[in-house]
Amino acid sequence: MCGRHTGPPDSLTRSALASDAASRAAAARILAGHIADTAPAVVVATQEVRDVEGLFDRVLLLAEGRIRCDEEADALRARTGVSVDEWMRGGVPA
Repeated sequence: MCGRHTGPPDSLTRSALASDAASRAAAARILAGHIADTAPAVVVATQEVRDVEGLFDRVLLLAEGRIRCDEEADALRARTGVSVDEWMRGGVPA
């Protein structure tokens, strides 16, 4: 998942986003501020898509060593009729 790209990407791990909902929400607010201030490409690898879905505009899904999805988030939502989180939880077609 990436924000607008104007320089080298930043990266976050699951431990950086924390495990409880309140900490994840706080991390998402900090990340949103960072994106707004610097407009970097930010790579977020997480299973907690619902916590950060509002921050990204592109989805890149890797599974079993293959790219399963590389699509603009809004296009994916329009095509599937659900949020990216719902799409991923529903089982991504191969």
